[in-house]
Amino acid sequence: MAQAPDPAIPGEAYIQSLYGPKARAGDVQAQYLLGYAYENGLGVGVDTAVAAGWYVRAAEARHAPSQFRLAVLLQTGIGVERDLPRAADLYRRAAAGGVIEAQFNLAQMTELGLGVEAAPWVAAEMYEVAAEAGMPEAMRALGNLLARGFVGEAGREASDPVMAYIWLTRAVAAGDADSRRLADLVWRDMTEAQRSEARRLTS
Repeated sequence: MAQAPDPAIPGEAYIQSLYGPKARAGDVQAQYLLGYAYENGLGVGVDTAVAAGWYVRAAEARHAPSQFRLAVLLQTGIGVERDLPRAADLYRRAAAGGVIEAQFNLAQMTELGLGVEAAPWVAAEMYEVAAEAGMPEAMRALGNLLARGFVGEAGREASDPVMAYIWLTRAVAAGDADSRRLADLVWRDMTEAQRSEARRLTS
């Protein structure tokens, strides 16, 4: 993602002089950085409404990081009116543009049916994309979903404790300490055959 403004640089006038002219001229990178500055109070006062305005301009030009940040604001209703369907659409666009965090957030919305139809089997596929990209939170979410089980496409019950355990242990290895307890619980409930398969796949 684009580099954020330096929080140590003070002064709205300076931030505006740095990014404002380019942003008003249509430079999407400058629009994103100006929006990010106002969203997070980097050198300026926090103003999420102003931030959203700059993100909208850059998002309309298909700037993936701006699509992601705007989606976060729309999902939470911070600075803009809450709009879950639009947030999901923007997450989808940002994910297509390579923003892994957008893929993860869209998976969560799809799992829970927020702004989109609930489809846990689709959420599992989305989590896996983010997990394969190295995101520990996605590894944990995927492992938890596979362990818990869900009603899959066409109404079939789906669960996979072996792959759940593997993803949870990968999350632990990637630094997600919260996955350790979940992995231990999955291991406890696995059959000996499932444990043998997990050992084989991780050896």
